[in-house]
Amino acid sequence: MDRSEVVRREYTFGDTSLSIYSRKYAEDTTKVSISMQLTVEQIWGSEKEVAVGKETGAAAPAPDLLGLDIWPGALALCNYLAMHPSLVGCRRVLELGAGMGLPALLAAKLGCSSALLTDYEPLVLELAAENIRLNGVGDIAATHRLDWEDPQGTLAPGHPHSFHVVLAADVLYISDIVLPFVGMLQTLLHPEGIALVAHQTRRPLVLDPETGVPGLSRRDEPYEAFQAAVRAAGLVPRQLGALDAGGSAGPLYLSALAWEQAYIATLEPVARLRPLKG
Repeated sequence: MDRSEVVRREYTFGDTSLSIYSRKYAEDTTKVSISMQLTVEQIWGSEKEVAVGKETGAAAPAPDLLGLDIWPGALALCNYLAMHPSLVGCRRVLELGAGMGLPALLAAKLGCSSALLTDYEPLVLELAAENIRLNGVGDIAATHRLDWEDPQGTLAPGHPHSFHVVLAADVLYISDIVLPFVGMLQTLLHPEGIALVAHQTRRPLVLDPETGVPGLSRRDEPYEAFQAAVRAAGLVPRQLGALDAGGSAGPLYLSALAWEQAYIATLEPVARLRPLKG
């Protein structure tokens, strides 16, 4: 990746600061994602069409580089962890779809025993590794390439049900990845562990069947599929809070998941998250 496309940003969560390299031209992804709800699916869909179009020949699939940006869910999740550092203290932490790794890096600074940042795209992991070095947590944190479609891949055999805390922020942007994501939770979450999932509602543009006028759907299909999938998997969900993003955007949800209600029953709910700034 051209270094001219990368910028260093500073974030503060409670008393803890992080320095993060991320993609330069997305100067305020958090605001863009709220004002333009179709951004994620349109980008992903366009990349997919280019990759599989009839005229592409043997061209390699376009990489999914959304992880190079900083998304609202990551900031909201970091704010919650900063308010409740005991959740990660001395625990093994895994971040799924880590991107630039803010939540996992914060967990490392808050005293977790280990933090594993996982993603699929090599370019994303390369920059995440730089963020580990930049924040001086290389003795605790590491990166790992993880394919959710391969539940028996390189990570699961050595770490079955071994992570006390699993973090994920803004990873449920298309319905196709919901079941693989929940499969990772089933495979990797410790029997007494918790998962914290932050999700910014993204509603697709649909045509009114009667008028033909386009408008934003009332439904967030990936999140609906996620809610159904976690219950089918035997996980117990609990919503900790939601932020009203205003305008046409739907809320940003912070949810906790566990194998038994007892492990999430005492988690403090949040009346208001602060996802728009670190």
